[in-house]
Amino acid sequence: MCMRKLIVITVLLLIFFQQGNTQTLEAKWLHTINTESSPFFDHSSVFLSNSANYISIGIPVALVAYGYIENKENSAVNGWYIGGSLITSTILTHIAAVFYD
Repeated sequence: MCMRKLIVITVLLLIFFQQGNTQTLEAKWLHTINTESSPFFDHSSVFLSNSANYISIGIPVALVAYGYIENKENSAVNGWYIGGSLITSTILTHIAAVFYD
């Protein structure tokens, strides 16, 4: 039961902290820099930039789930490490954004 609570809390934190607009801001900057680019390039760049949040959340969750389903402790631990580092870097990025904005 304790492990389930930890997994739920971790997933919620990952989702909460990945809702930032950093990727969207980068896409807007690239769009203003590349004024002569095609509409297809603009839309594909925005799509790839917006999908980064889901991929960065999905990989650690998939690794942890795979590790627990297949009883492979190494995969589960790697998933927790990746998720923990993602949370840490996201928190530090938000703190830096608050102090430097």
